[in-house]
Amino acid sequence: MGLDQRQGGGDSGGSLVSGGGDIKRTLLYLSIGAVLFVVVSFIPGWVKKKYGV
Repeated sequence: MGLDQRQGGGDSGGSLVSGGGDIKRTLLYLSIGAVLFVVVSFIPGWVKKKYGV
């Protein structure tokens, strides 16, 4: 069984380990995740400020 067959080929973690795949796409997904994480972390503060909780 080859390296590509074991890793499934489609997931970004396997692509990074095997050296294949599109690094720009992986970085794009990581940056989108980071932005969403920051936005979600601000939601409790916005709710407190808006509703005075």
